[in-house]
Amino acid sequence: MKKLFLLPIFIAFFSLSGFSQELNFNNENISFQITEIKAVGEQLHCKFIITAVESDETIYISLQKIRIFDTKGNEYNPEQGEIGKEKVTGKFSRMNSNIIAGVPVKGKIIFSGAVSKRKTLNLLEIPINIAPKETDVNIRFTNIIIPFGTSDADKKLLNNPLSEEIDDAVFTELKSITKKSDTLTFNFIVTNYDDDKIEVLNATSSKFIDDSGNEYYPNHISFGNDKTDGRYAALSKKCINKVPIKMTVRFTDSKIVNLKKIILLELGMNNNKFQFRDLTTE
Repeated sequence: MKKLFLLPIFIAFFSLSGFSQELNFNNENISFQITEIKAVGEQLHCKFIITAVESDETIYISLQKIRIFDTKGNEYNPEQGEIGKEKVTGKFSRMNSNIIAGVPVKGKIIFSGAVSKRKTLNLLEIPINIAPKETDVNIRFTNIIIPFGTSDADKKLLNNPLSEEIDDAVFTELKSITKKSDTLTFNFIVTNYDDDKIEVLNATSSKFIDDSGNEYYPNHISFGNDKTDGRYAALSKKCINKVPIKMTVRFTDSKIVNLKKIILLELGMNNNKFQFRDLTTE
């Protein structure tokens, strides 16, 4: 008779009822901590830190096996993931990292769609395979209030209805709306509070809708000193820590002459969309 060898599987449950609590998991192999969960446009970003405890470990995380359940029972899988310098895209992708004992490694899991609008998650499940030991760790966190782990400074910026976080610690604020005859210009300031990084403004995924249901698309954008025309234009800019950069999105249409109210403005940045609602041109 053949012997059966069963791989050890660890399942850990954690419940969260307030922002002050922490989401941590520890065993003899790894230490895992959720550091932040927040909505970024039409995405939900889940950041974590993982550390090998006693010896170097090779870990694998399959995006297909990670899942979130909201309070209505809907299930979501991530479409992007990062660990260390490795970035993967696609629901069926797998991340791996060789972790040195005692050295924390940052990671991030990105979900897209309706889950970005949820304020409470019933369950976040992250299975991790520790390859050398052939050990599976199934980490589960329950009853998570979003945002979780967000700093007070970031909360203050996010509480401004004219401010959106377009990337990690990079905020854009709608400073003014300029109307001149048949032309409407939205004036933004982009400020990066983190390490220098590249941000991309996309005219293709930007638009606004007036109170009559008409849609308008931009014909000109600018980012810093760079400018370009066209419906399908895009501009990229290196954003330096704490150096504000001007950004504009301009629309031209004969219906703008009598326009007074904007129901929705969508700003396309970094393959994502950010919304500003109930704006006036007066």
